[in-house]
Amino acid sequence: MTTTPDVEQAAARELAREALATASPDELPILDETADLYFDDPAAALAPGRGEGTVGFGLELALLGPFIVHAAVAAVRWLASVVADSAQEEGAEAVRAGVKALIGRLAGRHPDPSTAPHALALSDADVARLRAVTRSSATSAGLDEARAGLVADAVVGALLRPAAT
Repeated sequence: MTTTPDVEQAAARELAREALATASPDELPILDETADLYFDDPAAALAPGRGEGTVGFGLELALLGPFIVHAAVAAVRWLASVVADSAQEEGAEAVRAGVKALIGRLAGRHPDPSTAPHALALSDADVARLRAVTRSSATSAGLDEARAGLVADAVVGALLRPAAT
């Protein structure tokens, strides 16, 4: 199962914003422009030399934003597939539970409340897989292992942080 491009882009932008706030907060003011460039032409946005600028004293700064957006897209796609698989499994379970409830009602019994659907939760293995997916996405886009790890940690961390209340 896939998401629509608009939903995927909106989710990836939000995830990238949360991840960038941790990994490279100085890039937040240009995230919308970075994401627009990425979604218009991912290859160009990730091209070597693109997004590098001189920050003074001869130092070069390679922006993480395009790579975080790229990894966020990979994370959103992976999560969509996990949700789809879970919904399919829960759908089958819901049918079984519905049949059991109907049979129970016909027999004068009440349905078992433990068969109610539950929210998707990521196991430790799921989190490890998501980190591997985002890290692989970042390395395949051209980042070295250390920076790819930073991107993966930022994206996964953004997903695991509790929502602000």
